[in-house]
Amino acid sequence: AYDELSDMDFYRFDLNEMREHQPVEDFNFLISPGGANVAGVLGAIEQEDKMTFSRIQRYMQTIVPGLEKVSKLDIPIVNRESVETIQFTQQFGDRENPQIFTAANMSDGTLRALAVLTALLQRGDVPPSVVGIEEPETALHPAAAGVLWDALMDGSEREQVLVTTQSPDLLDRKDVPLDAILAVDVQAGKTEIGPIAESSRRLLQDRLATPGELLRQRRLSPNDPLIYPQIPIRVVP
Repeated sequence: AYDELSDMDFYRFDLNEMREHQPVEDFNFLISPGGANVAGVLGAIEQEDKMTFSRIQRYMQTIVPGLEKVSKLDIPIVNRESVETIQFTQQFGDRENPQIFTAANMSDGTLRALAVLTALLQRGDVPPSVVGIEEPETALHPAAAGVLWDALMDGSEREQVLVTTQSPDLLDRKDVPLDAILAVDVQAGKTEIGPIAESSRRLLQDRLATPGELLRQRRLSPNDPLIYPQIPIRVVP
């Protein structure tokens, strides 16, 4: 039980850290909780696991139009240790040569997508038993978020994947099993996580509503929906 709990990895990616140049670290297959070492992990995967590296490339090419490759870039510094960052090679229109960008020039959604994919497909001597990712769809176009869902399903074949989301679009995908959705309710400072309340579950099973619609109505809860009392209005003459 201790081994299983200690091998769980939870990620809340820090895009500012990902944009900064990082010291070149020892060969590492495991991404840090904030994603700062994503360049190094991506480089290790490229060297040792060509198939996984190719899968990350294909997912990123689907998410980012015109992307040809994303890889690690080593930057030598005189009288100091080298640093590394992420390099994106992207083709625009009819340009003869592709453009080269580093992490500092890429959008939040692109960097977050790369970090999520790397976390899901990372390797290591002791791979995570559980991978938890907070709101992977943030800053992504809805179509790109759909691609990311495919990657989440891909990663779940290796380890258990837990995802927090506030996206009705992701919840409404037809390939999301109802039993895979856990609802969250916060009342009086207490957070409860559990299966969807029976009243809401019946609506979903009878196809009278979708999970996304219930989320918008604040009815996707582990408890029966609350009836909010009306606040009396005091009229001042």
